[in-house]
Amino acid sequence: MRVVFLGTGDAFCTEGRANMSVMIESANGRVLLDCGPQTIYNLHRLGHKIVDVRSILISHLHGDHAGGLPFVLLDLLFRERNKRAIQIVGPSALDEFIRTSYHLFYGATDPAGVYEIVSEEKAFPFTVTSIPAKHTVPGVCYRLEVEGKTFVYTGDTSTGKDLVDFARGADYLIHEAAELDQERARQYGHSTPLQAAKTAAEAKVGKLILVHRPVLSNELVAEILKVFSETVFPQDLDVMEI
Repeated sequence: MRVVFLGTGDAFCTEGRANMSVMIESANGRVLLDCGPQTIYNLHRLGHKIVDVRSILISHLHGDHAGGLPFVLLDLLFRERNKRAIQIVGPSALDEFIRTSYHLFYGATDPAGVYEIVSEEKAFPFTVTSIPAKHTVPGVCYRLEVEGKTFVYTGDTSTGKDLVDFARGADYLIHEAAELDQERARQYGHSTPLQAAKTAAEAKVGKLILVHRPVLSNELVAEILKVFSETVFPQDLDVMEI
């Protein structure tokens, strides 16, 4: 099993890192966690095709997390047509978002045949559960049980006891860290790196993976590691072997 980091940047592509997208590869297929605008580009850079992705889980409908979907559907419609539709899971307004954004980007062509909106229960040959995220728009945090390993992916969210309980005992917590200031994090529905580290420690996870992050100073990295020593800071195109 592998975790492939297609985009680890914040909404502003800080340090030239792409918007959010993480791919989990297992014997059961490939699944994307969020789909930022650069997802197709970085998939191709690593020699992958979107047709090989089984499913996409969207945490919420901000462009840096879901803005790659029109490009995915265009690729499936005209370049990599698959025998089966790609499965997409997400918030209740997901289908409207897809249809509206695709129409605005590409006009009259209809991508309906290349994707299918499905529930968490139907999407996968492994277990997926979710809780509501605490963000400025409706969103979800996901927990996946894949080949005996547990992954929790936060999308954008403020921290809290519900997330600690949801992530408890997970092998990997893939946590956003978009804000450095706690007040801004609270105001905009995000987490700071130190808040993410405290969540990981309280939830007793195996490893914290900090994504969707701005520039972190060496001093802040040292503080984070003091709170939770099993923290990693992936870059775009990094691959983690599980």
